[in-house]
Amino acid sequence: MRALILFTVIFAIMFIFLTCKDIPTTPPTGNQIEDISAYLPLKIGNRWIYERISTTEFATIEIRIKDTLRCDDGSLLYSYIEDVIVNNPPPDQPINGYYSYTDGSINQYYIVRDASDTAIIFMSAKFPILKSPIAAGQQWISNASDNPDTIYIGSISSVSVLDTSFAQAVLVVRHNYWRIDSTWFVRGVGIVKQTSVTSTSFRAVSNLKTYYVAK
Repeated sequence: MRALILFTVIFAIMFIFLTCKDIPTTPPTGNQIEDISAYLPLKIGNRWIYERISTTEFATIEIRIKDTLRCDDGSLLYSYIEDVIVNNPPPDQPINGYYSYTDGSINQYYIVRDASDTAIIFMSAKFPILKSPIAAGQQWISNASDNPDTIYIGSISSVSVLDTSFAQAVLVVRHNYWRIDSTWFVRGVGIVKQTSVTSTSFRAVSNLKTYYVAK
């Protein structure tokens, strides 16, 4: 009788061990919002210098994070300046736009200035330029402009930019009825390459030359 009771207890312990050890302690990755901020680091002072060639220009462009702005909803916007590189940029150089992180996405806001009074500015609607999860085929729609954009992750693979090769670059394609933009993001670096093609035969490509990202 004692042997039967001992066998029953041992069997019960083994059953609990075998059935419980396979229960996951965290939800599957696919159900989690991925932190994608490393794909565009936005600390003040971060900067990227690009060689831009288009149908109408050849220039060296610097983009740098200048300041932050707190919105009424609590979200933090990072202002950036984009201009042909100069040795001594004026301290009051106007902001070109803003970036933000919200709900597993990186967003961009464009600044439009009034033609009659450049002191008057308008901020575009939030445009999601990259969204979680980072996976080929991930797709979303943006209505930030009058022409809805379809955006999707085309691939995650290596890309050559001038004399540098970046592994695991995330290619994001944005298109509407008149324009196709392709942007490559690299974790810990930011945007390393962009191309644009329009129905009016305008073409442009920007390649990252150098960058500074604070740790």
